[in-house]
Amino acid sequence: MLEHHAIKAATSEALQCPHCGLPAAITDRFTLRGSPGPVEHVKLVCVVGHWSTPPIESLPRRLDEPRDVDATCVPTGANV
Repeated sequence: MLEHHAIKAATSEALQCPHCGLPAAITDRFTLRGSPGPVEHVKLVCVVGHWSTPPIESLPRRLDEPRDVDATCVPTGANV
């Protein structure tokens, strides 16, 4: 069963497109039945038109969130 929910549009909710990394927005929100129970999904649409419908738990990071830096990626002797 598919249930649609109201969407709150906010520019602070800008997300990163999982396909190209450009800004994406949530355009729809809905619930699908799953084996453990209902699973809430959203429809993400980016500025160039890519779209996906991930579960809310697996949303890509928001554009204003800092990226985690892996210590192994920092060159030896780097001033960080």
